[in-house]
Amino acid sequence: MLIQTSKVYTPAMFEIFKGEFDMVMGYCVYESGRTGSISEFKVTHSASQNSHTVKFDPNGPKVSCSCKKFEFVGVLCRHALKVLDHNNIKELAPEYILKRWTRRAKSGPSEAIQKCSDDEDARVVLARQYGSLCRTYNNILSKAAANKEAYALLQSMSIELMEKVDQILRGNQSKDESLNHEQAEKQPVECNIENVVQAQGIKRKEPGSSNKRIKSGLELNNKNKRNTKGMVLYKKELHKYLVMLLK
Repeated sequence: MLIQTSKVYTPAMFEIFKGEFDMVMGYCVYESGRTGSISEFKVTHSASQNSHTVKFDPNGPKVSCSCKKFEFVGVLCRHALKVLDHNNIKELAPEYILKRWTRRAKSGPSEAIQKCSDDEDARVVLARQYGSLCRTYNNILSKAAANKEAYALLQSMSIELMEKVDQILRGNQSKDESLNHEQAEKQPVECNIENVVQAQGIKRKEPGSSNKRIKSGLELNNKNKRNTKGMVLYKKELHKYLVMLLK
């Protein structure tokens, strides 16, 4: 595996890969489950209790690790390499040697477009595709900026390219909206007549009717007493005032 990668990787990337490969011997691996042809392994360092989950499919072979180093950096991690070594895989599959890290990275597009599997994290796919586009167009821009004709060509094509991208995005948005509309129409609408609250108009008061509560005889008697007492006090004060004036 080291001989294979030393021939294709750039010197800097080969040193990174070799660092991961050298760490393989410090890890232990055991199979923790199997689903069809895909085996699941737990990889643990001898000096740590933390473990990483690695899925291995001999058809390919294909390998993926929970640390996601390959998805973010573009080189297989020590956990995946440990599982490959455990299954006697001595060479990397071409899909795990990204062109952007090879000696022929500038000979064409940085890497082929990779399809997203159903269980792949959308953020990982976005980061990978964004990085791929940046590398591709940075290479084009650095070349076109040094030549007037190439610069003018790139400027004119960029407008057309942007229009096509917007057209694709609008088409996808229209498809999503139509799909949501169809799903909403298919859902049955239940209506329970018994639970429907009907709006009622404003009630008109009948002549002579009143909303006041009818008071009891005790309440009326107490009210009359309070009024009588008040009148007595009022008359006393009035009498005092008149006497004072006459003096």
